[in-house]
Amino acid sequence: MSWFFGLCFAGSTAWFALLLDRLCKELNSALPSGQKATIYPPMPRTPGQLFWRANILAHSLQLLDQHRQYYPASSLSKTLGLAVAALLVSFAGVVLTTQ
Repeated sequence: MSWFFGLCFAGSTAWFALLLDRLCKELNSALPSGQKATIYPPMPRTPGQLFWRANILAHSLQLLDQHRQYYPASSLSKTLGLAVAALLVSFAGVVLTTQ
């Protein structure tokens, strides 16, 4: 059974990465020429930022806030939320079934 959750985890991780890439592409087309959105979070300056500000989830939430300013009616935020939920549930399934 753990192989099923492992496949779900891999699929939801890929889904999350593809949606995040699409989000960045849409943002880059709407942002002014001096600004650019990237998938990767900025490098942390302090050890505290390593966990609170520089992780991929916090960075994706900041990108979503920027995206809502330019595309308020987009369903991308809902599908990205579903991808994160699937990622968490499948990760929990992998952890619980491998014991």
